[in-house]
Amino acid sequence: MGRFLVVAVIFAGCGSVKNSPTDATINGDSHPVDTSMGIDASSCGGAGQTCCASDVCSTGLACTTSDHVCRAAQLFIGGGVSSTDQAVVARGSGTSFSVDMVGTGSVSSIYGTSATDVWITIVSSFGAPSQTSALRHWNGTSWSSPVALGGLYYAIWGSAVDNYWAISNGGSAVHWNGSTWSSPQPVSAGIVFTQMWGSSATDVWALGQTTVAHGDGSATWGATTRADFAVYSRNSISGRASGEWFAGGETPAGAPAVLHRNGATFTVEPAAGCGDVRGVFADATDAWAISGPLIANGTCTTQPTVSHLEGGTWTDKGKVTGATASSTLWGTSSKNLYVLGASANGPTLFHYDGTSWTAAFTATSAQATGFSSIWGTGKP
Repeated sequence: MGRFLVVAVIFAGCGSVKNSPTDATINGDSHPVDTSMGIDASSCGGAGQTCCASDVCSTGLACTTSDHVCRAAQLFIGGGVSSTDQAVVARGSGTSFSVDMVGTGSVSSIYGTSATDVWITIVSSFGAPSQTSALRHWNGTSWSSPVALGGLYYAIWGSAVDNYWAISNGGSAVHWNGSTWSSPQPVSAGIVFTQMWGSSATDVWALGQTTVAHGDGSATWGATTRADFAVYSRNSISGRASGEWFAGGETPAGAPAVLHRNGATFTVEPAAGCGDVRGVFADATDAWAISGPLIANGTCTTQPTVSHLEGGTWTDKGKVTGATASSTLWGTSSKNLYVLGASANGPTLFHYDGTSWTAAFTATSAQATGFSSIWGTGKP
């Protein structure tokens, strides 16, 4: 079954950040916490939680003035300008963003461990004479010189400043050790990998088409093929510290579905809407998904549909107000979700505050003609 890879839109975030020196576990994740400023790890300061005394939040989060909730402090959104073949990254929060021109082509994937440790993959445009990629790093002030690679590296993930993986459309992966990128390592030859996520340095997963691959942090990968699930969109996987994860895709019949891995059990779970699932967000206790049609599905509504995991079933939670397309979903909590997509006005970032969806940012045609990837501080 042929499919087109999907690209699309978005951004947002929050105000000032107040750092905290000690650690506490909040919503299943480890967050630095400043006990001297009144953070109570059980009730405030974490992603999606009420701000603590003096508007303090855990590191990487900021207190929003509108509803006094801790949310991602900074977002990084990747895409491109088709008319000039420029790759772009928008950095910012709320409705205020600056746009960096970072190379030729488009940004395919973004991942980081902090606002000063963010990697992007840039891929050549579909009409380019050859398939090439570049990896660039943001250190909080500037972008590094590009590291050139052959092939299209659609996905990247990392667990620490000295441990990142990127994977390509030819079935190979490269590893960053803190100083250099390795030569390509075989994962599954000929597979177009578009998704990557891990729970630790020794538990790394990659998905592409009907293949699911697992790496233990070394050069050894194992791959299996599924007959009941396929992925074609990018950046549609999210998981938990336990190693449980959810990946968006579709069934052989073209219906939206989520591949759920929990221990040794893999389950294909139907999602709401039509087309494929293009984005998934999961934290320790919650999971959301967004679906939208592929180009081939002419009978499918173009308005993205949101699913929420409730009692083991993905439940239809309605449409994203104003959205005409979607490319991925990211968030820090059920009160702070972002969908990259499009509106009648162009590439748009939509934000969900736990009650309703609003358009947080719409790019001009000079800033971007499409966005495909998003990462922000506040959630590993």
